Amino acid sequence: KGGSGADIFVVKPGNGSDLILDFGADDTVRVGGYGFLSFDQVHANMVQSGSNVRLTLSPTEFLVFENKTIDQFSANQFDLALDKSHLTLTFSDEFNTLNLHSGSSGTWDTNFWWGAPNGSSLTTNSELQWYVDTSYAPTSSVNPFSVQDGVLTITAARAPDAIKPYINNYDYTSGLLTTYHSFTQTYGYFEIRADMPEKQGAWPAFWLLPADGSWPPELDAVEMVGQDPNKLTLTSHSNATGSHTKVTSTVYAADTEGFHKYGVLWTPSELVWYFDDVEVARAPTPADMHKPMYMLVDQAVGGMAGAPADGLATPSEMHVDYVHAYALNDWFI
Repeated sequence: KGGSGADIFVVKPGNGSDLILDFGADDTVRVGGYGFLSFDQVHANMVQSGSNVRLTLSPTEFLVFENKTIDQFSANQFDLALDKSHLTLTFSDEFNTLNLHSGSSGTWDTNFWWGAPNGSSLTTNSELQWYVDTSYAPTSSVNPFSVQDGVLTITAARAPDAIKPYINNYDYTSGLLTTYHSFTQTYGYFEIRADMPEKQGAWPAFWLLPADGSWPPELDAVEMVGQDPNKLTLTSHSNATGSHTKVTSTVYAADTEGFHKYGVLWTPSELVWYFDDVEVARAPTPADMHKPMYMLVDQAVGGMAGAPADGLATPSEMHVDYVHAYALNDWFI
């Protein structure tokens, strides 16, 4: 039974059968793991049973809607999985090694394109970390990146006193990766599989920025804060009206411990965010978000996450299994 407002009912394999007593026009069922990729498939698995509608989820699991008829349901009431069979993989890094950009080759930059030779930070975000540029010799004793068993780790830690004069006296170091020089794309599906940090003050993100250097727009596939690990912040930024505007969805996942998939589908007309392959939010595509963008992965400190309670007495680690990007097939557009 839901509340008085718009409710989201989450169903997953293994949870058994359920009865929804008061499913309303503004309510949503989030269906994951049952293979439903379209509303037509959902509709085909519905049967009228007296005054109720029964949706067959699997041979042993059902979802019953009390006092409903099949014709009362619509596609926007079901958050379904993304059908990747209609997408083409265009970028894949499984992090068997970290391929850094150097000159005319390599994948990842460790600095913003506008950053100084010694690294960078986003002061406008009230960030407390300095993104170490691994090519800068005076700070080479600190490397926030490591790879082991196909997993990239980005570590945020206290800055050693010895390098503080070279990082604008910031108290923390961390890492940023971007595909600015190696990969850009207009529209598509962008996905990261990661184990996000759960420390106070940690602010991990997977996001996109325009290749032409303008801002906004900006597309945040996911932002999180360590002290509230089940909260996903999903945002699109725009300057289409002549000033900075944004549309943000806040989604609470049942469990984000360990590795999970975070993705965003960007089409000419809409943006759709996914958690573990199931839709969790959508918004119109801003009028100025129709040009190539590049991907960024980082672990900031501070900003929307606040200051670390323990001053990062133990470092904060963001673990990344892979980053993928897909192009949209023509029919999808």
